[in-house]
Amino acid sequence: DLLYRNSPLGVVAVSVSGMVSAIFFSMGPVYARLNGMGNSGVATFMGVSILAAVVTQYPVGRLSDRMDRRTVIAAVCALATIVACIILAFGHMPRALFLTLAGLFSGFALTLYSLAVSHVNDKLEPSQMVAASSALIRLNGAAAAVGPVLAGSLIAVCGPSAYFTMLATLTGA
Repeated sequence: DLLYRNSPLGVVAVSVSGMVSAIFFSMGPVYARLNGMGNSGVATFMGVSILAAVVTQYPVGRLSDRMDRRTVIAAVCALATIVACIILAFGHMPRALFLTLAGLFSGFALTLYSLAVSHVNDKLEPSQMVAASSALIRLNGAAAAVGPVLAGSLIAVCGPSAYFTMLATLTGA
């Protein structure tokens, strides 16, 4: 409660980040397989996405050190949403374009946790940070437990397009 009062955006962003990252890592291979990718295609999709997320952490983090973190959080969420919507709108596309877009999505979306935690820490005294980090990790983990269940259920009912639909909905919200 105190954490939310200090930084509502940070708490919500940590929760969304937990859902997005868990959906991405647990349901990404399922999505790829349902879209006809073989083992090497699934591995390439996940590998490109993970590499993109690794590459973007530092520049996005540096940007958030120089600008208002709320603006950076909003920007990465907006850009991730736009990319997910492009993937949804164009459906089948050349593999290289799809992998580029998937990498852009993960490169934006998977920076959200570190941005949110930094934003929360900006609002706290140093003596509060350890307890806050513990609470944020629990919150992120709880959201991560819920995300794949929801995504899996939606994919079962609506098909593989529900994967990026749910990701776009979360980052857009």
